[in-house]
Amino acid sequence: MKTLFFVIAVVFMIGVGGCASVPPESVTLSSEVGAGIKKQQQAQVGFLNLYFEAKRKDLDAAFQRALNTYFSTIAPSGSVTLTKTQLDDVAKDVIDLSRKNAQAKESLEKVRIALLTKLDENYQTLNQANSTVTGLLQSVVSTKEAANKSIQLINTTTDGRIQLDKVFAEIDSFVVKGGSEAGKAIDLIEKITNITK
Repeated sequence: MKTLFFVIAVVFMIGVGGCASVPPESVTLSSEVGAGIKKQQQAQVGFLNLYFEAKRKDLDAAFQRALNTYFSTIAPSGSVTLTKTQLDDVAKDVIDLSRKNAQAKESLEKVRIALLTKLDENYQTLNQANSTVTGLLQSVVSTKEAANKSIQLINTTTDGRIQLDKVFAEIDSFVVKGGSEAGKAIDLIEKITNITK
């Protein structure tokens, strides 16, 4: 029976020993980082949208100035009589200016969409990385909590005859001493046997 408990203790130690010491607060902190990432993304999207809205207004203002300049050139005094052919030419010119304005806005919109798409891709990658880290931290914390409960259960179940926390402390000490103490594995076995009596 002692040997079975000893084997269980060693296997359990190997499983728990691989877990880093991660405080439970790290999961909350990682989640808060995720929320911060989302707020940062929203702020940057808002900034880009405002910037491009201002540029569209600049294009409209430039279009209006071009129209004003055009009409003051053909009618400097504010009034002019045009033939049908001249009026057709004026209409074509105005339509051409309007088309150029629309093309400029279309190009601007393509750039806006491309930037937003790239921004979204980068934030998706960042979000996935943060979610993975949060999940790993939660897993480590849950594993550590489960390990602590199991250690307590074994202590209780064996009426204190097997105290895994003491066993693990001896094994950790042995491992830390490593090379210089490696030849004294028999001492480790004796110490563990004495703890589990």
